[in-house]
Amino acid sequence: MIEALPPRFTPAGIDVMEVVLQHESSQTQSADSKPRSVSLKLKAVAFGGLARLLARSALGSQLDVEGFLVNGSGKQSKQILLQIERCQVMPAAS
Repeated sequence: MIEALPPRFTPAGIDVMEVVLQHESSQTQSADSKPRSVSLKLKAVAFGGLARLLARSALGSQLDVEGFLVNGSGKQSKQILLQIERCQVMPAAS
């Protein structure tokens, strides 16, 4: 997690946390190709208990997340947003 907006609430009082996640890895496209470096920044949103978990997590925390992709800010948006459905803060590397 490399960025986080201040926590907020929906009109119904549900916690919301918006963050930016960064992914970096090495991927192989086929058995005979060289590994390729992959880097991605993605905006994400979490609700309820997951929002509270992210609000307590420090910037730079390594997270293991699962969720689904949605259009950000309305149906006409061309921005992709990850809606987090499961999140685990990973232990710091030593």
